[in-house]
Amino acid sequence: MQLTSVIHQRIVLFVSVLLNVYLEQRPLGTVVMAPFAMQILDAEQSGSPDVMFIRAQNAGLLKATLLEGVPDVAIEVVSMGSTAIDRGTKFLTYEAAGIPEYWLIDPERDDALFYHLIAVKNDEGIYELRYRRIELDANGDFQSIEISGFRLHVEMLWADKLPTTSQIIEIVRVMLDIRN
Repeated sequence: MQLTSVIHQRIVLFVSVLLNVYLEQRPLGTVVMAPFAMQILDAEQSGSPDVMFIRAQNAGLLKATLLEGVPDVAIEVVSMGSTAIDRGTKFLTYEAAGIPEYWLIDPERDDALFYHLIAVKNDEGIYELRYRRIELDANGDFQSIEISGFRLHVEMLWADKLPTTSQIIEIVRVMLDIRN
């Protein structure tokens, strides 16, 4: 059994609420949190990222008890003892399944990595989809490719106290003002 820490739970909740508040203002899709299964690659493989974003146009994949396909964004917050799984197994599985964007948040290391699928030519000259890292901007913000206009100031994740719901509402207001 994999153990989750309090900080893991707080980050999952913060990211979920931030995304939900943002999506209330820009209805681009739906956010679901673990435990909520996704069926990927084939009927044998499934998983449950900590948080998933599903675009509105892919809402038909979202069933009552699972996502029948891949989310547009999979978000994993590293738990105690899950580093190798999140950085290795899940990274490779999500890449092979074609999940367009993967966020990997590691509170133990105060590290967040963001990836997006792009077509890369292999040694045989065949294009394959591979994750490439999305760099933070000059302000230390991550800008999602799959969630239009969404930004996350990564340093917030490592604060002793994460933003409250009312602070999240203000963060989203600022985010939307930047976009306009």
